[in-house]
Amino acid sequence: MASPSPSATCSTYRELTRRNMPTSSLTANELLRVKGAPQERMVLFDGHSIAYRSFYAIRDLTAPSGMAVNAVYGFWRFLTRILRDFPSQYVAVAFDAGGATFRHEMYEPYKANRQEMPADLSTQLPIIQEMLNLLGIKIIFERGVEADDILGSIALKAAARDLPVLIVTSDKDLAQLVDEHINLVRPSGRGASGGVEILDTSGVRERFGVEPAQIVDYLSLIGDTSDNVPGVPSIGPKTAVKLLAQFGSLDELIARAEDVRNVRIRDKLKEHTRDALLARRLVTLDPKIAVGDVPDDYALGQVDSDALGELLTKLSFSSVLKDISIAPSSVKTDEKQASDAEKAEYRAIMTEDELAELVDEIAQCDEISIDLETTSTDPMRAQIVGLSVSTRPYVGYYIPVGHDYLGAPAQLKLETVLSALRPMLEGEHPRLIGQNIKYDLIVLYRNGISPRGVSFDAMIASHLINPEQRRHNLEEIAKNHLGYDMLSYSELAGKNGKIAQVPVDRAAFYASEDAEIVFRVKEILV
Repeated sequence: MASPSPSATCSTYRELTRRNMPTSSLTANELLRVKGAPQERMVLFDGHSIAYRSFYAIRDLTAPSGMAVNAVYGFWRFLTRILRDFPSQYVAVAFDAGGATFRHEMYEPYKANRQEMPADLSTQLPIIQEMLNLLGIKIIFERGVEADDILGSIALKAAARDLPVLIVTSDKDLAQLVDEHINLVRPSGRGASGGVEILDTSGVRERFGVEPAQIVDYLSLIGDTSDNVPGVPSIGPKTAVKLLAQFGSLDELIARAEDVRNVRIRDKLKEHTRDALLARRLVTLDPKIAVGDVPDDYALGQVDSDALGELLTKLSFSSVLKDISIAPSSVKTDEKQASDAEKAEYRAIMTEDELAELVDEIAQCDEISIDLETTSTDPMRAQIVGLSVSTRPYVGYYIPVGHDYLGAPAQLKLETVLSALRPMLEGEHPRLIGQNIKYDLIVLYRNGISPRGVSFDAMIASHLINPEQRRHNLEEIAKNHLGYDMLSYSELAGKNGKIAQVPVDRAAFYASEDAEIVFRVKEILV
């Protein structure tokens, strides 16, 4: 089911309706196997804030169709982390639905400086909303109403019923709500898997230097460039903190402006009093948005595991499927695997003429992927059994030099191969890419080759994108990001088998795949 657009309406307030026929009795908490019983607590997410953060934290992640899915992936990772860290019975995500708000009527330039949402992000919002819908998580929005006002209205209703509330957002405006019941959870650090900072009343005081009840006046003085909200020129955060510490409130400060000792600040305050009062009206949340029955309307619903599995398979989120123990759509996965296998062109290089042709092909490339098959995982002891090269996606070559099983075909000498490849490996062109390429470089150094121009390592890129993932071998990366099952070493050679004893034709597929897959994952990870 496609996600409704944010202009869809239901009942007295707007939401994305959950599926009527869930195919499991699990809630999101059970699906994610959260530790401990969910607390009677409400967790509210600022949907656009998290989507933007995820979009810019992860670069160029695409589905097999070529569609950008970096924001979807980052949103999932952050959402599920919060749900696991703060198990709760009530969860909702609010989004901005567009349209002029009462703030635009009050001040036409409000948010006029905002750039248009990137196209690659706007196409992902319906997917994020569908994903939430399938998880049984309430989504709420209303055209002409900002998500902050929705979050504030829900939070205040829940707090009035003595329900603890966590609001997950980067927006400082919502700090005005913090009290004994309501806390903020602010993403901190870099990336979609960064940490979080909990802001209770003392946390607000520590971060902003004022009490939560003073946040509105604080923002009224300093303004907000991100929302194009005017403030008082020359009054920045430090000055605002000092003034509110001395006068207590904006009203008292305006009434006693003559008591401000700094002449420049005093003059600016008098000159821009109307701007400060306007800013106060703009940053004050509207607590009267119709948000239904709180908290009952926001209880976690049932997960549609079949549809969720289909969606995650389509997006090639294999690591997510594995994490939540939902089987991927096997038909689609098998079809993709077969299609990829048919596209791939792998061959062994057995003669000097074939080697010369490969060298000519490499010379025309901007970058090549390299991989070595050796006798040991220790690069200081490893002897080269074969070299694989890929010049582009779905094309790979294997140059065997040390297969020694009974009946093994004649192979090129290692010295001949390295001599032919030396100009490309030691020059700045083409650039070299690989998986754990440091290992290959050390082995090549020991064999008299000093490679230059390394530009990409799939293992490092995978770790940077998902540092919490424990394994970053190429098989895992291909499975997670391509939905592709590579031939494993144990399948090739057995548990303790030696690559030198593997028939050249089988080793050619395995080794060529190792080099070639790096090209495909690079298109996603970079």
